[in-house]
Amino acid sequence: MKYISPFAIRKNRRITHGDPSMVEEQRQSEENKTQLETLQHDLDEERRRSEEYFTRLKCALADLENLKKRCDRQLEEAKKYAIKMMKEEEKENDKS
Repeated sequence: MKYISPFAIRKNRRITHGDPSMVEEQRQSEENKTQLETLQHDLDEERRRSEEYFTRLKCALADLENLKKRCDRQLEEAKKYAIKMMKEEEKENDKS
């Protein structure tokens, strides 16, 4: 059986009556409080992890969008360069 300090006995008058059902109710109430605190702590930890994952996801999406834009720019530059080279080659062939 769980030790109940004299302070707790004085604080909670229901225990001083010596009714075993009251003692059991008090013990159950303490267990529920402890369980609730544990669950609240776990919930806070999961929220923190969730926020961190969400932040990382947003950064990854922004990086992906930047990569897409950079690839599009490079593709356009490569097309322009290829067209420019073809025109120069065509001019050289026309001269000959």
